[in-house]
Amino acid sequence: MKLRSARSCVFLAALFLTLVAFPARSELVQDGGGWIIVSATGDFERVSPKLTRLRYWFDSQVRFLEDSDGYNQSLVRPALGWEIFDGAAVWLGYGWLHTANPGVRSTNVHQVWEQFTWSKPLGSFTGSWRTRFEQRFLVGRSDVDLRLRQLIRATHPLYKGSAFSIAAYDEVFFHLKDTDWGLYEGFAQNRFFIGVAWNLAPKLSSTIEFGYLNQYIHNPRRTDRMNHLVTLGLAFH
Repeated sequence: MKLRSARSCVFLAALFLTLVAFPARSELVQDGGGWIIVSATGDFERVSPKLTRLRYWFDSQVRFLEDSDGYNQSLVRPALGWEIFDGAAVWLGYGWLHTANPGVRSTNVHQVWEQFTWSKPLGSFTGSWRTRFEQRFLVGRSDVDLRLRQLIRATHPLYKGSAFSIAAYDEVFFHLKDTDWGLYEGFAQNRFFIGVAWNLAPKLSSTIEFGYLNQYIHNPRRTDRMNHLVTLGLAFH
């Protein structure tokens, strides 16, 4: 009964996030592209047994869009965290995002971010929860964007003992205030992903994930945008 309740809560939460994330909109700009993602997480137990709860996080991304004639964005994001109890951790990190589009001046955004992560097996599923709060600074502007992100993720092996799993997540973004660089308070975007994860080998502690990402971006003063993206990720853990 507890397992069914946990699964129901995860399903209802994901459904709620999806419904909130897609307001009715008759016009939509659509584009295709791809993201390449490399990430690593782990602890410092090799440095000292006393540092088992101290965690590290790093991810780097290169993003491509057809409307950008290829290259669109680069992202680098390191962080340190502390495991507060089994499966849960708090984090403090930094991020740098470079954006370049044809005919538009390139931009650089620096950010400080804090987050809470939680992961737990739910029967044959593995559920994950991530809440992230970002303070974002656009180079050349004085205003600060405050953004909240909420992600729910689930994975399930294709069969018992399989190295392949089905992975899916939904993440909703909200701006908490207006900025002088064109961002407005409220719903910002939604990302929905579904794909396949391949656990290469237990000794390698790495996973390859390939799939489809739907990115819906809300523009209060302009036409909304939907990007259809192929993603390829390599994660070390």
